[in-house]
Amino acid sequence: MAVADDVVERVGRELDASIKPLPALTAQEGPKRRDGDDEGANERTLWDAAGHVAQRHEGYVQAIDYEGLLTWAERHGAVLRLDFLAGDFVVAGDRRILVHPPETADTAEADAIWKLAVVGRERTPTQDIEFAVRHLVEVAVRALSPGVNDPFTAVAVIDRLRGCLTRLTEKRLPSPMLRDGAGRVRLVRETTTFAGLTDAAFHQIRQAGASHPAVVIHLIEAIARVAEHARTAEQREALNRHARMVAEVGLREVAEPGDGRDIKRSLARAERALTDGETPEPSTGRAA
Repeated sequence: MAVADDVVERVGRELDASIKPLPALTAQEGPKRRDGDDEGANERTLWDAAGHVAQRHEGYVQAIDYEGLLTWAERHGAVLRLDFLAGDFVVAGDRRILVHPPETADTAEADAIWKLAVVGRERTPTQDIEFAVRHLVEVAVRALSPGVNDPFTAVAVIDRLRGCLTRLTEKRLPSPMLRDGAGRVRLVRETTTFAGLTDAAFHQIRQAGASHPAVVIHLIEAIARVAEHARTAEQREALNRHARMVAEVGLREVAEPGDGRDIKRSLARAERALTDGETPEPSTGRAA
């Protein structure tokens, strides 16, 4: 138990460290779509005619030099699209870098593009917020396995994830568009989103903890607490989706009617927090 607690504490600090440098989300930015979501650089016709730069190595993308790619694109009068982000697995021959105009991809210098993305044998926390999230989730899933059956560690992980996601609601995540000095879009990229991080945080714990009412209730309560801090429609939609999925699987698996009522009450608190910003009432008893 002490070893698991130490791991949760250490990985939680790593996750906090990856969130801390992100810029704050201002009041003006909160209700808006992310910068560049409606830009012409996303037009399908542009990328239908694009060229490709094939990947040379197999492994995990460990770091991406976005400034270097931006400089390359500006120097060649091109627009790049990256269909991956740090933490993704790539295979030799993958065509996940698109270049427009297409003839730019045929130049000898096009090979320099992949040198700006470090590929290695393992995932690393560099530029990869999901890395620490998945590490925490792994601890919870192992704790919920039949051979271990330790819901208390899973609850501790949920608490850590709640704290980190709460802090994340106040942060501005990277834009999918990078521009040159003249304001032209030069790089379109995959980026980490709040919805993607909640998926990484909750999906596997929900699946592994479905038969543990205490874990199900605690997970919904955690989502309700994060919801109190939600600032954007994306955040509220992601939290609402997960609260409902957790409640549905919990109600499907629960055998005790009292546990079912507790799940429904927790879901109602989460829904109130998401729709009105109302602070949920305290639970009548602890989930675990």
